[in-house]
Amino acid sequence: MNAFSRAVPLHPNLFLLFSLCLSILLTACGGGGSGSDNANTGNEAQTMYSVDVFGTPTDAGSYTGGGQYSDGTVVTLSARANEGYVFEGWFNSGDLLSTDPDYEISVDRSYVYQALFRPAPTVASLDVPSDGIVTLFEAKHSKAGVIYAATKEATVGDGQEGLWRSTDSGASWEKLLPGGVRFITIASGDSSLIIAGIASSYHISSDGGDTWTSGQIQELIFGGFIAFNDAASVTSTKGIYLTSSNAFAPGLYKTTNLGASWTRILSEVEAGSDSDAQLDSVAVAPQDSNILYTATTFETNIWASQNGGEGFISIKNGLSTESFVFNDGISVNPLNPDQVFITSNISVNGGANWTQVTNLSPDTAFWFEGNLVRFSSEAFEGFLEFSSDYGATWTYLMPLIDDEGPGFWGIDDVFVAEDTVYFEQGTGSAVSAQIFRIERSQIQKRLAEL
Repeated sequence: MNAFSRAVPLHPNLFLLFSLCLSILLTACGGGGSGSDNANTGNEAQTMYSVDVFGTPTDAGSYTGGGQYSDGTVVTLSARANEGYVFEGWFNSGDLLSTDPDYEISVDRSYVYQALFRPAPTVASLDVPSDGIVTLFEAKHSKAGVIYAATKEATVGDGQEGLWRSTDSGASWEKLLPGGVRFITIASGDSSLIIAGIASSYHISSDGGDTWTSGQIQELIFGGFIAFNDAASVTSTKGIYLTSSNAFAPGLYKTTNLGASWTRILSEVEAGSDSDAQLDSVAVAPQDSNILYTATTFETNIWASQNGGEGFISIKNGLSTESFVFNDGISVNPLNPDQVFITSNISVNGGANWTQVTNLSPDTAFWFEGNLVRFSSEAFEGFLEFSSDYGATWTYLMPLIDDEGPGFWGIDDVFVAEDTVYFEQGTGSAVSAQIFRIERSQIQKRLAEL
């Protein structure tokens, strides 16, 4: 055997040194591919995107969800409106994405989201009778949810004119009486006492319109029946008053027995002339039924009584000389019977003296817990303002906003009920009037904040 053919074992330490060198050499040459790829994948940087969120108006609410997110992250954007605002929707580049205040997105790029808010509605619209065209509305002194309306025929002979009642704030209506309604009045001290004038007849209900007592009053010269223009009452036993401008029997009529008998308490004789007795409007002080006011159709005269109609004095002296000062009726402060206003004029002493006030009318202004509140508008946007000094100065109170946004100029009439202030916006003789409501609590809250 050759001396060199015999295997000579390596020393263990030399074997370990040889293995270590071989491992280093393989690593340097890129060996062990599969294990090396897994290690690199775990160290790759994640793709990040920004989600920017802002609100309009900036002080209208709060919003969350903005930040930096990795690709594929699911994020919920949340918006909450402040008091006085409602959330309109989430928008991106002007496009509406969702009206849900909690909107979920999956991040796949950078985004900019707008949380849009709008002023909360302060008024709500009411449904009116669908038959005929609504010409009159009444809710002054009514209890919660009970309102009345009158319609005229939409087409001649369709029989749709009449008196209607709703007991659910306009959600449904029932017809109470047929015919052309001239006026509707709710007694200030008894919301179940309703007086209506239809053609030349009067109609009185002491149960809110379920049953009626109807009658006519005949003038004695030619025997015709008298048409009445307006009514007022606190309670039936304290007197129901009707006004007439009838050429042969004008004046103010009174009954204390639901129409079983009538007395003409102000005639052309007491007034001094036919024109001074041709009465259109009448108002009785809610806190003192002995105090009443009545005015002629035009600016001829306005009368006051302190004793339930046993005697009258003219309180025209000092009134504005403009036309139609009596056209919109008379408004008496429920808290003080000596405080009364008509169009452009106010008195705090029962008509002994008058002060002229611009833009004051019983059709657009009302007494509210001792203050005067009126409807105003600017740039076609309506609002309420109030005065605590009988119209000398006025302060902005609240905007008029419904689901369609601000509006409400050209208010035709206002009606203060138990828990609600209703107002009418006319739309023309061929279209029903539009009726809206404001909760009394809203007005009270705004006044308390000022």
